[in-house]
Amino acid sequence: MILENKSTIILLRHLCLNPFDSFSILELSKKLNISRNWLYKNIYYLNQYNILEEKNKRFKLNFRTLFIKKLKIAFDNEFIAELEKTHYNQILEIFNGLSYKMDYKSIILIGSFAVKEFTEKSDIDFLVVAKNKEEPPLFSNCNIIQLTINEFNEKYSKGDDFIIDTLIHGKIMDDKNFFVNYFQKDLPLFSQEIIEERKEVIIKLKNRVYELLKQQELKMASEELKKLFIQKERLETIQKNKIPLTKQQMLKENKKLYKIINKKNFNKEEILNFLKEI
Repeated sequence: MILENKSTIILLRHLCLNPFDSFSILELSKKLNISRNWLYKNIYYLNQYNILEEKNKRFKLNFRTLFIKKLKIAFDNEFIAELEKTHYNQILEIFNGLSYKMDYKSIILIGSFAVKEFTEKSDIDFLVVAKNKEEPPLFSNCNIIQLTINEFNEKYSKGDDFIIDTLIHGKIMDDKNFFVNYFQKDLPLFSQEIIEERKEVIIKLKNRVYELLKQQELKMASEELKKLFIQKERLETIQKNKIPLTKQQMLKENKKLYKIINKKNFNKEEILNFLKEI
């Protein structure tokens, strides 16, 4: 039985939660606190079931196998089940409503709850992929993004950062052999078209901040300025063809951004000075 050993479960959980990454034996040993000797033996054992892929002595999961596809969904649901009970029940209620009323291919938990970076004010965000769009059930404090299969594929081919973000950080609640198939591929590169679209978003946000300043709406201008800096950080990252970090990861690595985001409000002069930097 593949999952009879606790260390095997730890190994497979780690690989499932990092589906695009490959790891050396040494990296896995340090990360998971498992001996290298055990890893060598266990990886040899797992290879008998065609569970792993190896390239240059680095290992990742083989998502062409049905077992791994199902295991990914199981570990993602385990991740969600570990949330505080009230939040878990809210997520489950929304999922049950979506799955009952919509003819879907995939339902993915995305956003702050999918990476455990939520606050009391956070909404619960879902991506629903289906053949056609339809009217979703209504829930409070919930955002439901719908994409058709064609729209998803088109965005994927362009290297859309939302799609890449969802593939890396999203948690699959249910999937009818659609979303999990993308783990068989390498992540696409960010296209110039996507980069230009993100530049347009920044220009619109910047103009909105100026407009709010004209209306003397300093509090709203401050909030939009924070969004603007997050978008700027994401743009700079994808221009280097690097995967954007989550918001909390950004704040941890960028002290200036951390100070900006955590300041309550800015005065007009401060906002204007920041806008000159962008």
